[in-house]
Amino acid sequence: MPIRIGITGGIGSGKSVLSRILHCAGVPVYDCDTEAKRIMNDNAEVRELLVQHFGKECYTPDLQLDRKYLAGCIFGNVENLRLVNSIVHPRVKDDFLLWCNTVKSPVVAMESAILFESGFSGAVDFIVCVYADKEVCITRACKRSSLSREEVVRRIDKQSSTEKIIEQSDFSICNNPDTPLLPQFEKMMGIIGDKIL
Repeated sequence: MPIRIGITGGIGSGKSVLSRILHCAGVPVYDCDTEAKRIMNDNAEVRELLVQHFGKECYTPDLQLDRKYLAGCIFGNVENLRLVNSIVHPRVKDDFLLWCNTVKSPVVAMESAILFESGFSGAVDFIVCVYADKEVCITRACKRSSLSREEVVRRIDKQSSTEKIIEQSDFSICNNPDTPLLPQFEKMMGIIGDKIL
């Protein structure tokens, strides 16, 4: 089993930037969002459970998840959200661990905005929190999505605080525009390398 690094952080913090740096350094990265979508489309057991709880409208005739319909089922409904997470998250975690065994690399990474909330933290050896100032995160999130500033702020306010995530992490990397990322990345990888040896 390779050494597994978990990458987490809030919306607009720049998790994907760190993932790209790791990828460029030869570290394979498992993107939990992308893989969760694949699993919800391709995993027959997940399909069956979602249809059982939310109706056959969850999927289109060609068995693609109707994300808009499912989002409507869980929006503002904590119990439904918890139910979907209980169906999807354990399977994503299992899929990640299977993936780790197929990748020929001494180090791999997992990117997840909800690493702690989803239970994925137990599947990694080291956790790094990527963070940035709130205004920086808001600007980035608005620029890359169709969300309004108010919607982004609401999402940020619902997340765990940056301080809490940093406290639970092994490393923290500041991704403000005026803070160079590479020296922080190299320092982190040096420490991880020393712990591996």
